[in-house]
Formats: sequence, structure tokens, C-alpha cells
Amino acid sequence: MKPEDRSALHEVMEQQSVSIAKGGIVATLNARTSILAAANPMYGKYDPFKNITENVNLPIPLLTRFDLIFVVRDIPSKERDNRIARHILSLHHVSGADTKSLIDVDILTKYLSYAKRIEPVLTPEAEEKILEYYMKMRNVESEGMITVTPRQLEGLVRLATARARLLMKTQVDAEDAERAIFLIQSMLEDAGVDVNTGQVDLGVLQGRPHSEVSKMQLFMDVMKSLEGDEKRPVEEKIFVKELVKTGKFTEEEARKYIKKLQRESAIYESKPGHYNRV
Repeated sequence: MKPEDRSALHEVMEQQSVSIAKGGIVATLNARTSILAAANPMYGKYDPFKNITENVNLPIPLLTRFDLIFVVRDIPSKERDNRIARHILSLHHVSGADTKSLIDVDILTKYLSYAKRIEPVLTPEAEEKILEYYMKMRNVESEGMITVTPRQLEGLVRLATARARLLMKTQVDAEDAERAIFLIQSMLEDAGVDVNTGQVDLGVLQGRPHSEVSKMQLFMDVMKSLEGDEKRPVEEKIFVKELVKTGKFTEEEARKYIKKLQRESAIYESKPGHYNRV
């Protein structure tokens, strides 16, 4: 995506408005709609050994504005590949494949148009279910704590309300809330798994998983102690040795982190082979 397209999409998702400049006229229009997007991974293939933010080149603030994110991978399977190939080949037969939809398009359009008029309200039971799930995810004393934010809480409400509206109900009940929770949990288990630890961590979708944050903190603490109060340049060889001693880094990882943080301008090479914190 072009940078200007990204910034335009960010305005739509953040402020629910879109600015258009044409023929000397600048207009700001309301953008009250759902957004369904599909993104191809960088370099054409999804790398399962990298987190989603490293695979999809989208700004983190924009990526986190989507309520649901799923990874669709093309994994070879003899049975499924055979079915897909036969379907594609059947389209080229003289008779062709039956292209009739299971639901008539006109009926579906009318149904969705009518369902949008309904404004369901949350019932106490649904509120309790959503609150219980949110507090469970925010429990700092739990080892499985996931850093959910109020943005995910709002997403849960939107999903539960959307399901109730789809079923033409005037109230969002506990069943709708449970379905919304199921969708969020499925997303976390699919796109929110930290490839370094195999654990569910919402930090993956927010740019930096918990495992990486703790490593980064340890990295900077070791450098700070080696620098001392005089801010002495730290020799790379000694620094790598100290990082390996912590048991959290291998020698290769330590050198990789040095290059990474140098690129991110967190540290700089004060003299050849020596580093300091910025």
C-alpha cells in the first residue's frame, strides 16, 4: 500500500470519516461501515516462524483497529488440493459447474438491509459474560495473562451486537456474548501466538510480544551495568559474553539483537566494535 492510502485508511478507522479533495473542493464525509480487508504477506509467502506483524507490512495502530484478524495459509493437502483442482477443471466443461448460489443474492441483500435497521441493546447477562472474559484476560496474577485493552472490549461488544442484529433480535443475550468471545479467542489462538514461546500473547498483534519486551529490557539492563556511571563504551565481545551468561540469549541471538537495536536507534556504535545506549 502507498503511504497516503494507509493514512487515509487510518482516518476512516479512527475517526469514522474520510477527507476527499477534488477540483479544489475539500469535503469530509462520514464513513460508518464495516471494513473487510485481505493482505498478502511480504515476499509472497507467509513465514510461520515470524509473527504476523513481521509478515504483513501494515502500521501497528492500523492493524490493531481490526476486531478480528485471521491467517489463511495455503498448506498442501492431497485431499483438499484434489477437490479444488477438480472444481476448477469442472468450470471448463461444456456443461460447466452449477453457479447458482445457495441463497438468492437479492434476498440476501434485502435481509441484510433490513437487519441493519435493528439496534439491539446489551442485556445484563451479556454484559456479565463480556466483563468476566475481559477481567480474566487482564488478571495480572495469572501466568496466562493476555494484554487485552479497552479496544478489544469494544470489539467484543460490536461482535456480540452484530450477531444479535443478524438474528434480528432486539437484545444482545448471553449466547451472542459467548459467540463473540469464541471469535476473539479463535483469533488469538490463530494470529496472536508468539512464535518464540508458542504462547497466546496479544502483544504479537501490537508490534512486540511479551517475550521480546522482556528480552529487550534485559538487553538494556546488561548494557547499562557495563556502561557504568561514566557511560563507558561497551566492547561487543564482552557484551555478547555477558548476554549469554544470563541464559536468555545465545551468541547468535545476542549479535542479532545488537544489530536490531542499532537499526532502531536504541544503541549506537560510539567507536569501532564498541556500543553505548542512546
